[in-house]
Amino acid sequence: MTYILDPDSGRALPEKAVRLAEIIHDFNPDLEVRWIPPENVTKFDTEPFAIWHNYPKHPDGGYYVMHLSEDELDHRVLARLFKAQNASLDEIDAQNAAIQLMNLKKRMDEEEELQAFQKFVIQSNKTIRHNGVVYR
Repeated sequence: MTYILDPDSGRALPEKAVRLAEIIHDFNPDLEVRWIPPENVTKFDTEPFAIWHNYPKHPDGGYYVMHLSEDELDHRVLARLFKAQNASLDEIDAQNAAIQLMNLKKRMDEEEELQAFQKFVIQSNKTIRHNGVVYR
């Protein structure tokens, strides 16, 4: 499993949590994936991750939609959100759409990373060795 450093907390979060957060935000900007640090867990926080709905009219500024364990940070979350948004969508269609979206986002992230690396290599005036390949 790959982890990404969270600048706010200084801790490493699963890459899939970051990717899922981006997809959910694109799906609905009022939704966000939140990580609950162990020292902030309350009796109401059943899992370390949650989907939060920003809702200014709510007394707390929003509310938790669902709590998630780390192993639930995948297409199933998206499928649940899709089904909640569109009750006529059947479970299989929601699951398939969620899987396709997760795969598309992963490919987009990989292509973006490759483009950044290629730009770095082109602009660099040094010899670079990466994965056994030498770039000059």
